[in-house]
Amino acid sequence: MSDTVEIPVLVFPSGFTERDEWEMERKGFAYAFFQFKDGRRYSAMLINPVRLAQDVEATINSGQSYYYEPGQVVVSDVTIAVINKIIPDLVTEGFFNRHQPTG
Repeated sequence: MSDTVEIPVLVFPSGFTERDEWEMERKGFAYAFFQFKDGRRYSAMLINPVRLAQDVEATINSGQSYYYEPGQVVVSDVTIAVINKIIPDLVTEGFFNRHQPTG
């Protein structure tokens, strides 16, 4: 990756606490933003495979014929370390080119 490519930073919603961090790891999902220096923010729902399977199954079993979550990113574990590690890959693979900023 070129040194000129900007890598956004991980930002959580206002009021995010250590307890929220603890809970996101155990629940297997979190809502967050990837923010660029110019202020552009891209929202994401970060989820682990186990929680994703549970959500898909619950949605389909409820009678809905599809499952969809905008900006969803599946990660091995929903931890700050894992999420930060994948951000450069999201840039390289075009995640931010395929989604609209939320702010």
